[in-house]
Amino acid sequence: MRPRHGEGKAPLMDGEEEQRDGNSEAWTGDSGAIPESRPITPVRDPALAIGLTAVVGVSALALIARNPPSLIPLYFVVLLLAPLTALALMRLWPESYGIFPLNGVFRRRFLVPRTDPRNDLFPMLLMASSGLFVCGVMGPTRMGNLLSVAPLLLWAAPLATVQLVGFLSANVRNPNLGNAVVTLVLLCAVHPFGAVTMINTQADRSVPQRFAVQVTGHHIDHGDGRVPMVRYFLDLAADPPFTRPRRSVWVSETMYRYANQYGWACVKLHAGALHVSWFEPIDCATGP
Repeated sequence: MRPRHGEGKAPLMDGEEEQRDGNSEAWTGDSGAIPESRPITPVRDPALAIGLTAVVGVSALALIARNPPSLIPLYFVVLLLAPLTALALMRLWPESYGIFPLNGVFRRRFLVPRTDPRNDLFPMLLMASSGLFVCGVMGPTRMGNLLSVAPLLLWAAPLATVQLVGFLSANVRNPNLGNAVVTLVLLCAVHPFGAVTMINTQADRSVPQRFAVQVTGHHIDHGDGRVPMVRYFLDLAADPPFTRPRRSVWVSETMYRYANQYGWACVKLHAGALHVSWFEPIDCATGP
């Protein structure tokens, strides 16, 4: 004889039904975790996070390639606003968006069940920071062409502090916040520094000064052999505008050959939009 509905089960205590119903939202508490038996479904459709990550990724690659040059300001604005966009999503929908540490991404997603159903904004922030840092530090107006790096750090430090405080305050529901702090510190240091470096050079409208500097050495870098790339470098003396010798200044092939012939190289000194002086190697049309 089949038992009637409800027979054979222990009676519910007072408040137990309410507690069981409340478990559906348990992951949004202080621990940030959900029961393993609960279906893992993002509270919000991940299409927005995926779309934003794709836009930022394409902008970062295009900015690094500087193609086309006319769209460089647009790419820069997209990467500059990426942290603000991520912070706004985390503030508006904290149950749907978060940031997770890099060292646990693959383990959490492929080896063990995820315990947090939110959409991860870390890839978008990583691409934005990498794009700005590569262009600002290793691009044509790279960090090595700055007369001094310290003034740029004074501009980047307040921005990095504001970003870090904003993300930590909005990411308190991250169950791996202890590990994510390291990731956020790195991102919030790299992104502002790349941004202020690019602003200092790309927005510079000052009239440059031209100098002829004596060349003290030169060499050619052929890479590691796996990637066909040839780069030309010059060592410059401590002539104005430099107060100390400059080692391994990356120049064009034309400038390299001219320096080998005449023993001089030409540079343009820019004041910088943020008043951080930087120089640009140029081809000398004639001898100094």
